[in-house]
Amino acid sequence: MIRYGEGDVIGTEAERRGADEVRVLAPTAILGYGYPQASLDAGMAQRPHVIGIDGGSTDPGPYYLGSGRSFTSRGGVRRDLGPILDAATTAGIPVIVGTSGGAGGDPHLEWTFEILREVAAAAGHHPRVAIIHAEQPRARVLDALADGRLSPIGGAPAATVDAIERSVRIVGQMGTEPIAAALDAGADVVLAGRACDVSVFAAVPLARNAAPGQTLHAAKIIECGALCAEPSSGSDAILATIRDGSFDLHALGVDRHVTAVSAAAHSLYEQGHPTRIVEPMGTVEVVDADFTELGDGGVRISGSAFEPATSYSIKVEGASLEGYRAVTIGGVRDPSAIRRIDDLLDRARRQVRDTYGEPGPSGSYRLIFRVYGRDAIMGEREPERSSPAHELGIVLEVVADEQGLADDICALARSTLLHGDFPERLTVGGNIAFPFSPHDASWGAVYAFSLYHRMEIDDPLEPFPIEMRQL
Repeated sequence: MIRYGEGDVIGTEAERRGADEVRVLAPTAILGYGYPQASLDAGMAQRPHVIGIDGGSTDPGPYYLGSGRSFTSRGGVRRDLGPILDAATTAGIPVIVGTSGGAGGDPHLEWTFEILREVAAAAGHHPRVAIIHAEQPRARVLDALADGRLSPIGGAPAATVDAIERSVRIVGQMGTEPIAAALDAGADVVLAGRACDVSVFAAVPLARNAAPGQTLHAAKIIECGALCAEPSSGSDAILATIRDGSFDLHALGVDRHVTAVSAAAHSLYEQGHPTRIVEPMGTVEVVDADFTELGDGGVRISGSAFEPATSYSIKVEGASLEGYRAVTIGGVRDPSAIRRIDDLLDRARRQVRDTYGEPGPSGSYRLIFRVYGRDAIMGEREPERSSPAHELGIVLEVVADEQGLADDICALARSTLLHGDFPERLTVGGNIAFPFSPHDASWGAVYAFSLYHRMEIDDPLEPFPIEMRQL
């Protein structure tokens, strides 16, 4: 007989798939992105030991961390959680959600917990839930700065006392250790705050003594669900089977398969080095990894090596309030206006400057134009900038100290663009077509990343307190 996860005894010895295997099911790339029910069913038929789901990312920008809101919809998260909780409860295995609510702060955790409460109540489930907090007190981060334990990641500027104190919210990105501790405490569902993507999928295999090289490499590839498959999708499931010396990957969606190329490509995903995957506990070196297609739509990967870290560090992310935003979207198709678009934009800038003073870091506002069809994506680096399309889209953005001021400047710049004169102008009715009425939208608070740094810590558990709740 064999136990699957922490659940009841299932099947007989003849039915077991290998006591030394650990099977991890990733139903979707991010909780709320959706998945086919058939894929979840196919994954559960393989008797996984855990269901892991990434709940968020910094990709949508700092607004969600600063505001405490989620970039995924409440309805989408509720839709995804229901069948997952049903399946896990029936199988007696844990569910782990990382970076809950999109950004992993305390408001995001509570938002996700309330959805879980609704789903559990509707189905009559009573899970024991671990809430792992990831918000970091400013004092802790200030101490790290003073002690020289805070260093920038990538192109981030050096941390300052002012940047830390201005941060509306700061989160730390936990490794596997807090999640493993929550499971040890008897959690059926783990709602983790900001977490490394791989920690969600690696915690259970590592706790069951799986090799860290294979475990972390597998977790890295499956973190985005079937995005590592062909055809790729962030809204479908993947299964990793981890054993001593190797791991297998199988896509669970109909007509999807994992290839050696697709698996190897996702090993590079979001990594700054082509062969090294860096995590708080250490580094996975995949230069000698071998990717072998199995012939059943899956891939076997071996040769992933692990190097333990000499010191433990976590990423800290902070968001600060930068002002308030107003936006107008319009289009230009008049060839004469397109040829003179820079003159029109400069006219609007001058009008705003004459009325409200100078913009910029020392001013109270910023006026930004993005011209789609010419250089909205790459700016002045756009190689085709001198030959724009036959129509242009203009996004006019204002960020100011107050929402009212942003709205006023947006209205003035928009009206100046609309009625500005230029040679060969054919109509005084207006230079811009607006797809919406009202033209201007007040978008509210604007946040920026104030911290994107590595913080050295002594204890991987201490910054991430665990709270147990019984539903």
